[in-house]
Amino acid sequence: MTLTAGLDTTLPTHERIQGLLPHRFPMLLVDAVWELRAGESIRAAKAVTLDEPAYARTRRGAARAASQGYPTSLVIESFCQTAGILFMESGLGGYDRHRHVLLFGALVGCRVSGAAFPGDVLTHRASIVKVFSDSAVFAGEVAVDGGTVLTVDHVVMAVRDRGTIQETRP
Repeated sequence: MTLTAGLDTTLPTHERIQGLLPHRFPMLLVDAVWELRAGESIRAAKAVTLDEPAYARTRRGAARAASQGYPTSLVIESFCQTAGILFMESGLGGYDRHRHVLLFGALVGCRVSGAAFPGDVLTHRASIVKVFSDSAVFAGEVAVDGGTVLTVDHVVMAVRDRGTIQETRP
């Protein structure tokens, strides 16, 4: 981990991000954390490449794939993973990665105003709006080259004990 001037916290390395989030390729959608203010805000990045599974069918036609926007659902997922890192690094909800699961609960006021393409870097900015005993509300935006492509008014994250999250099959 490295300390960034002006910040009162350390920035998670990619290995730390992998330790925080349960996701792995192809669903680990945060490549780097550029700024982290525990209990306040985060700025993180996700590079969009032609190697993304979303482009697998068009990979042979790279020019065609390069003209196709990155799926909005994955932009939202990447934003939520960024907010999750802020949640965990802020010590909210008594989060313990060995005991708990962090769940995405609701998304309100999500507006798409642009698109990302292979070669673009998604810059996520998320901040904490409100904290509860076992959950928190975040807001923020995703930008590409300084232009906003997604705005999120509220996203709710909640902590649950792993033991209470069980797979049920009929």
